[in-house]
Amino acid sequence: MTNVPKKIPTSILGRATTLLGTGARMVGRELKSTVEEKLKDVTAFQKAQVRVKQAQDLVDSLSHLKGAAMKVGQLLSLEMSDLLPDDVVQVLRTLHDSATYLPISDIHRILKKELGPERFAKIESLSETPLAAASIGQVHRAQIDGQAVALKIQYPGVAESIDTDVAMLKKIVSGILAVRGRAISFDAVFSELAEGLKIETDYEQEARALVRYQQLFAGDTRYVVPRVIEGFCTKRVLCLSYERGERLGAWIKQPLDEAARQAFAKMVLDLLMKEFFEFGVVQTDPNYGNFLVRDHGAQLVLLDFGAVREYPRDLRDNLQDILRFAIDGDRPGLFTLGKAMGFIDDRETDEVKAQFFALMQLVASMFKKEHQPFNFADETYLKNIREQSIAFAHAVKHTSPAHQIIFLNRKLGGMYHLLKDLGCRVDLSAGSSRIDSGAG
Repeated sequence: MTNVPKKIPTSILGRATTLLGTGARMVGRELKSTVEEKLKDVTAFQKAQVRVKQAQDLVDSLSHLKGAAMKVGQLLSLEMSDLLPDDVVQVLRTLHDSATYLPISDIHRILKKELGPERFAKIESLSETPLAAASIGQVHRAQIDGQAVALKIQYPGVAESIDTDVAMLKKIVSGILAVRGRAISFDAVFSELAEGLKIETDYEQEARALVRYQQLFAGDTRYVVPRVIEGFCTKRVLCLSYERGERLGAWIKQPLDEAARQAFAKMVLDLLMKEFFEFGVVQTDPNYGNFLVRDHGAQLVLLDFGAVREYPRDLRDNLQDILRFAIDGDRPGLFTLGKAMGFIDDRETDEVKAQFFALMQLVASMFKKEHQPFNFADETYLKNIREQSIAFAHAVKHTSPAHQIIFLNRKLGGMYHLLKDLGCRVDLSAGSSRIDSGAG
């Protein structure tokens, strides 16, 4: 998408009207397609055309709206990837590449309003174009009292429109599923998404998360956390120390020797293990843009703490038990805990339950001793997971996505693909994150 400044709708009515119009078009196309399928033969190509057009309608609207609508759309492109054809998922995932941003005049106006004229006057050398532009806000480089800083400015109306945006998107998804004869409830999923977005749009909350991460990782020089610049932060503006580094996406494409690859992979695994198992506090957005690399891969700069989520001990223990039951082939134990956690609805058929059990066993197989060190570069594992996930997703009639781990799934998926891009072999047995020297 072209890098251009763009006005973003801020009124709740304007945003709701846009989404409702998009939803009506999508449900209409879905209904028309369903009727045509029953009345006459419809080719796979024609079906795909309908799906792609639906996805493009949604992408066009969400890219324009930014904010909660776009963020939820991004997450749905991940969480519902197994419910949709590949070509539709690819269209939806272009949301992650949206690069429109607010013009600098709007940024000046927001900063003056949030900080007041006296503090705003201390901001010098504010970059004309942003360093980064995402769904909720954009980041500019500047100087304050001679210090290089990064200013994260939230788009107007984002926080106020969360409930409306999420409700409208829920109507769109529910309408399409209803036409397709699915009785799946997404209430808990959308409630979780709304709660997460309200946390992400509170920059004072993000500042507290930054301070917490600095404390948690204070003794580990491999991880760099920006400092909060006191006096220049509000709920809508976050001011941090500017941190140098090479973008992760660019660094990982370079030819890396084995030692550098292994050390970096170990650093990534250690970060995940510390966050989830040791601290129960996880930065759940694994976007490559949220990381910088320093000193030839010896340090990882952690950026963007809006998506930090806490996972209580009982949930972490339950997830480990789920994996243990799957590895051991304990079907009763897996179903009892799976139903309690909402991973499988008891109303599903025996065939669907069997598919669920097979999927969990396949997921857990990466931890089996005979598969160590696990080869993240092996395409076969991902292909099998994908096929089994699609089979399960297409068969379910009542089971909604596990809402309590939506954000965790995003983190785990992102870290998996990072290790895949590194081409690593990792010893995952007994919770080990030891990197095997025979990667390649």
